[in-house]
Amino acid sequence: MSEDLVKVVLDTNIYVAAFATRGLCCDVYETCLSNHSIVIGMEILKEIRKVFSKKLKMPDEIIDRIIELIKSSCEIVIPAVIEKRVCRDHTDLHVIGTAVAGRVDCLVTGDSDLLTLHKYKWIEILSPREFWDRLSG
Repeated sequence: MSEDLVKVVLDTNIYVAAFATRGLCCDVYETCLSNHSIVIGMEILKEIRKVFSKKLKMPDEIIDRIIELIKSSCEIVIPAVIEKRVCRDHTDLHVIGTAVAGRVDCLVTGDSDLLTLHKYKWIEILSPREFWDRLSG
């Protein structure tokens, strides 16, 4: 995985961590921006906006700039419909649907409901550390 272009969906929690703190998620995001292809859905963008606004209390103008930056650097897709039985948290189905619609190689998330799946169809579901280690290896 290290030398090839990887097509990836980053879950909301990865974006939030990447923009809120300097650390592994920021490194993952920057590496994906520079060397790989990121796919996103509008629902993930809405979640990012909500977390930045409600939980982190960021000003709207900063949130708008972050959302525009993300949109300009990602392929935006309409999520595929995923059966409810696939994931124990039905609010995560759109994330899997985004990965399917974008025909990505992997989905990177910190969400335990998604991580317990390990894989969906051809899509590997990885933690930020697992993804980073694969890129580095």
